[in-house]
Amino acid sequence: MFKIRVNLLTQMTLLIIFVVFISTLLVSILFSTLLEDIVENHMGKQAMTVAKLAAQNPTIIQGFNDEEPSKVIQPASEMIRQTTGADYVTIANDKGLRYSHPNPEYIGKPTATSNDAVLNEHKAIIYQGNGISGPAIKAKAPIWNDKGKLSVFHL
Repeated sequence: MFKIRVNLLTQMTLLIIFVVFISTLLVSILFSTLLEDIVENHMGKQAMTVAKLAAQNPTIIQGFNDEEPSKVIQPASEMIRQTTGADYVTIANDKGLRYSHPNPEYIGKPTATSNDAVLNEHKAIIYQGNGISGPAIKAKAPIWNDKGKLSVFHL
């Protein structure tokens, strides 16, 4: 059997390399996690801003009183989507039926996610879900008309 003797300088060098490698790995993981949290927070705030802008849009609010709400609401929500750079803007009634969507085939169909939090608690929310482009940070805000009736905005 052969015994390999490693001198002290080699041992110290290997130990230093190992400690630097582990430290770099841990710092990278920490930095990545912090960066992800910052990006999610920023995207959530941006989504909420768009949601609240749409929920306060007079054309959208009045569109709910129209005989065919989607004919009024769809152009207004598309303008908001294009102006803000959002991937999609969806407006739905209190039953979850869409009055607007970037893909017109989805208008009149129910939303994929629950609106209970917005409808029951009457407040805007930010959440993670799957959008038309895959995983997304989303926001929903209540839309109040002049008679106090509630509908839902999705982003």
